[in-house]
Amino acid sequence: SCEVGYRKPEKGIFQEALDILGLPGRDVAFTDNHESRLSGANELGINTYVFSGISGLEKWLRELGVKI
Repeated sequence: SCEVGYRKPEKGIFQEALDILGLPGRDVAFTDNHESRLSGANELGINTYVFSGISGLEKWLRELGVKI
């Protein structure tokens, strides 16, 4: 965050990541254990999930089509 001047949940940090990856938000997943840190990612169409345990995360990833 100190390199780009943004930090979660600011939209700018997520935009920087998308730019580096060269991907649209819909092709990216982001999880955090605090819902308040997801807003910037949501604004960019990034798939977000509030982490509360591994089983829920695995289910969410499968729903996104990730093979785990």
